[in-house]
Amino acid sequence: MNVLETEWWTLALPPEWWADSEEDSILVGDRDDVGCIEISTVSYTHLRAHETVIDLVCRLLLEKK
Repeated sequence: MNVLETEWWTLALPPEWWADSEEDSILVGDRDDVGCIEISTVSYTHLRAHETVIDLVCRLLLEKK
């Protein structure tokens, strides 16, 4: 198991995957280089800008508790 840690998160990957840490994101891919994704942080404002109606209802219900 490969483990990559940053200040904000820990990511455990199977041995056939690789990960590379950058300033504010992690690049993850498989050993065959068939696929690759980038995981990055976003601001709360950015999340709210892309909030769906279902997300809004869930958030409001959770905030009500």
